[in-house]
Amino acid sequence: MEWIADPRRKEEKKAYGAIVSWLTLLHIPQRAQLIAQCLDLLEPGGVFFCEDFYQREMFTEGERKVLQDEVAAFNVMDLLTYKTAFYSAGFVVEKAEELSDDWMEFTKQRGSASSISVCFSVLRAYDIV
Repeated sequence: MEWIADPRRKEEKKAYGAIVSWLTLLHIPQRAQLIAQCLDLLEPGGVFFCEDFYQREMFTEGERKVLQDEVAAFNVMDLLTYKTAFYSAGFVVEKAEELSDDWMEFTKQRGSASSISVCFSVLRAYDIV
């Protein structure tokens, strides 16, 4: 999932014009607090760009175990819960784009085109989410 969120708070001067997060939030148990803190760090008109796993369908216990044990993804949520976390912090979600299939294909191609083997766990995680 790709997110672009724009804070609408116009308070004191903020420190950053952009915050970027790739496959990070899924590891953070206190996601709501982190998102709120990110908003506090952004200057007016700043952007929070995030790409992360999200739950497209209910996970089986086996899938949840793979995500937790092999990818350390303890907090993969559904799309509505993700959006609510951003809205609750004060963000306006301008774009949410589904990229799971694209990332799966990219990961497979990267693994077959290089001498670096792609971690089987990452491919399994993309199959799940």
